[in-house]
Amino acid sequence: MFPSASVEICIIPSTGACPPPPPHSLSAENEGESAALIPKGSAAPGYRLELPDSVSAPVEEGAKLGTLTVSLGGETLAELPVVAAASIPRLGVGPLFIRLMGSLIGL
Repeated sequence: MFPSASVEICIIPSTGACPPPPPHSLSAENEGESAALIPKGSAAPGYRLELPDSVSAPVEEGAKLGTLTVSLGGETLAELPVVAAASIPRLGVGPLFIRLMGSLIGL
């Protein structure tokens, strides 16, 4: 199974877990289940995660954010879509004001 990925670029085997994302961030995951047979004794596969530096809200759950490329020995084994794990709504005036006040008083 290929690893899961989050926007914080935490790439892990399917048996582990990424830490929860910081507040006001977006979690991402590879779409669907994927597996590959790798010859015994070969080098470990390489992973390249391509994500934008930032994503503007709103973001719908399942929206494509980037690509996880898996390679072995210079050959691409798979290119997997990386999608938003949850929806993120656009921040309105009220929540924006509360966030601003919280940062000013150190919350």
